[in-house]
Amino acid sequence: MRKRSPTQPSGERPPDTSGRYIHRLVLYDACIMARFSFRCMIEKHFKVGEYLEAGDTRQLLKLLAGPPPELAILDLDESRENEMDLISLTRQSAPDFPILGTSEYSDLDRIEAAVTAGVKGFVCKAQSHESFIHAVQLLLQGDRYLSREYLAKTKADLLPPLSYSPHHPLHFLSSREAQVFQLIGIKMTCSQIAEYLGLSPKTIETYRENLKLKLGLTSGTELTRTAMDWVEQGHLQ
Repeated sequence: MRKRSPTQPSGERPPDTSGRYIHRLVLYDACIMARFSFRCMIEKHFKVGEYLEAGDTRQLLKLLAGPPPELAILDLDESRENEMDLISLTRQSAPDFPILGTSEYSDLDRIEAAVTAGVKGFVCKAQSHESFIHAVQLLLQGDRYLSREYLAKTKADLLPPLSYSPHHPLHFLSSREAQVFQLIGIKMTCSQIAEYLGLSPKTIETYRENLKLKLGLTSGTELTRTAMDWVEQGHLQ
């Protein structure tokens, strides 16, 4: 049985948070309505000792000069030029508490920049109420919360280089077909593969059909299972 990864993808049902107490929480968002919405969601599921709000960087740094919070929720709106610097400033003020980044945007490069800067979780404002509460709960437990798309990209980046000898079981695939095969093997969807490789979903579907033909497979499910076996075990069944 595989161990469950401590990093949880979005879209999962949040755990029971009844009775969970947050001693000190800092929320930074320039929009007062957004702060009100976040506060309503949090107080519905958690008991909060100190709930501190900031609408600009000066107020945020002033709050962080006091006792460190148990959690900080920072808006990383794209309209702000120095949003990643904001994370760095927050980390310099108090380096140990978890930061949950929020934004109206969720492109993978943006999430990667936020993670590199020091956030432990990232939630797009378009995600569900349940996803936001799940993210808060996981960060309070010491875990991380990132989107399925970002986790898939991270795993794809760790795949070994594609280099096959003439006797390799996949030597008859083109380099691009072999790459798509590997990405299918780590459970990336057609749209995720397309975004990762900078191709259209239609092109990826064509690669999938070619792979089924060359590998003698009859369905997409069989292709996925075969690719997963290859990635995990290094051989075809």
